[in-house]
Amino acid sequence: METQSTNKEEDTEIQNFSDENYEPNTEDVDMSENKPGNENEGENYNEARTVDEVIKRKRKPNRRKWKMQENKAKRQKVKDYTGVRKNEEGKWIADKERAARILKPACNCKLSAQNTKLKCRMFSENDRNSIFEHFWKRMSWSEKRTFIHTLVDVVPTKDNKNQVHEVSHKANTLVYHLKKDDMRLRVCRTMLLHTLSIGSWSLQNWSKSVRIPEQTLNIPERKSGRFEKDRVELKTFFESLPKMESHYCRASSKKLY
Repeated sequence: METQSTNKEEDTEIQNFSDENYEPNTEDVDMSENKPGNENEGENYNEARTVDEVIKRKRKPNRRKWKMQENKAKRQKVKDYTGVRKNEEGKWIADKERAARILKPACNCKLSAQNTKLKCRMFSENDRNSIFEHFWKRMSWSEKRTFIHTLVDVVPTKDNKNQVHEVSHKANTLVYHLKKDDMRLRVCRTMLLHTLSIGSWSLQNWSKSVRIPEQTLNIPERKSGRFEKDRVELKTFFESLPKMESHYCRASSKKLY
């Protein structure tokens, strides 16, 4: 009898399965979905999914930065690069093609030709090209600034044409150098700019942080020696004039008129 009842139940399940309008009872549904452990697993899955999405968002590549870094490296290594500019809306865009820096011609200053303080003529084209290559291909931007600091000196101006108690508008001046065989030789400003292939703004801006030597500002005395003879003659003339005491208070006055 037990085998017959079992067969009947199996036949009923098969019929119900084949029936399109069959609706299972709640008793037939597996209640394993309502177990307390499954809710925690679902929450953990959602949390893990959220974390993965956040990580993916943080790792989103910024192709614009790639382009900026590439142009920065090209500019630093003396190659053609794309410069940046501001558009009409005030935003920076990279669309300005710039040529690579090249070694500019040497100066033609008269003081160097006379072989005075400036030693521009002592640098050959090979010397200048070696300095140029070392400056642009082997140095970072911070090293370039430091290199400029070693080539520029700040000294007080010698000729102060203003009055004694006034401070000159140009209290200090810049003295430029280039190195040859580990020696600093003084050169003109044009020679330094053309050898390093930098602009006046870069040189002026990078030289601002050069330390000014702690020296007392020596204001030259007035050059009055040439009038000393005239001053003596005038004093002699006034002393030769007849004098008399003041008639208002002769008893107390020591002045002569």
